[in-house]
Amino acid sequence: MDLKARIAAAREQLDSREPVVAPVDLGGELADVTLKPLEPQVWLDMVAANPPRTASTDMNIGFNQDRICRDYPADRILVDGEPVDVETWQALFDVLASPSIRTVTAAAWSLNHNEADKRLRELGKARLAASQKKRPSRSTSASRSNGSKGGSRQK
Repeated sequence: MDLKARIAAAREQLDSREPVVAPVDLGGELADVTLKPLEPQVWLDMVAANPPRTASTDMNIGFNQDRICRDYPADRILVDGEPVDVETWQALFDVLASPSIRTVTAAAWSLNHNEADKRLRELGKARLAASQKKRPSRSTSASRSNGSKGGSRQK
């Protein structure tokens, strides 16, 4: 497959990703926040705009996990199946308690980072497995010298 066809296939793969739903506590009632996937560069711009705080668990994931989703594009969000505008999303986000914020952040990270990371690891494993199948197998008996029995010397 030529490069342009591979790019087109990658675009189709991006466009076919499924949204994720993050249940949150909104005023004592459960609300479903649905996040649609972002273009990779949009996610990376959000990560860059929300650097990790020092001496926090943010350092493990590379961004401020309590603020990044406040900047999630409103046109990529539904709340209980309904679209929201930027002002409404930010107002809703500002009243969420920490566990709900973390639920939304985990969903966004899984959708926009973790799935791609998993795919990359799987592709790497598949390539490794394919390259190992192409190698001729070595005979184990040829690697041992005739006099060696293995093990350590006895005194």
